[in-house]
Amino acid sequence: MNKIEGPPFYYLDFEHVSTAVPIFDDVKPFEAAITQFSVHRCDVSPLPLVTPNKDFETREPGIFHTEYLSDGSLGSLKHLCDELLSAVGTHGSVLVYSGSEGVQLSKLALRFPELADDLLKLKDRLFDLERVIRSSIAHPEFQGKSSLKSVLPALVPQFAGHYDSLFLSNGADAVLAFERMVNGGTGAFERDHLRQA
Repeated sequence: MNKIEGPPFYYLDFEHVSTAVPIFDDVKPFEAAITQFSVHRCDVSPLPLVTPNKDFETREPGIFHTEYLSDGSLGSLKHLCDELLSAVGTHGSVLVYSGSEGVQLSKLALRFPELADDLLKLKDRLFDLERVIRSSIAHPEFQGKSSLKSVLPALVPQFAGHYDSLFLSNGADAVLAFERMVNGGTGAFERDHLRQA
């Protein structure tokens, strides 16, 4: 997508693991496999919502969040796709911060042919904000990098140190935690704590 369209606007982030022993049957060793998504939806104008009793209410403009964490089974990956497609609707730009989401959507379309059309339509709605940063903004604190961990603290100083304060503050810790969780290496309390992290 060459321009941003909306409202609504969606902000999509995938998390994935690359493990020596694949967590899904049809994934190769060290191939990236999606384990989680996070979608923030921003509505610029009021949005009528259907409540469980079928009445309508009007919600003030705001940001709404949806997320999904896989349990490591192929069935949960299909469920992740269903939940993702539901979360992003069928119109409005889907903003990402790298080309990774597009690559993963293409792989999911191959894995689930019955969802391929919808997944590829979603891919067509992606707008990569990292490309904008790379082509438009230079800052000495980027140190030649364009990752969010480099860009965000430089452009929004109040986010400096944000990643350090997270329970799982780097990708390696998150991969190890996910592997322990799906391979039964955690008790119920720790698994619930990790799912919230």
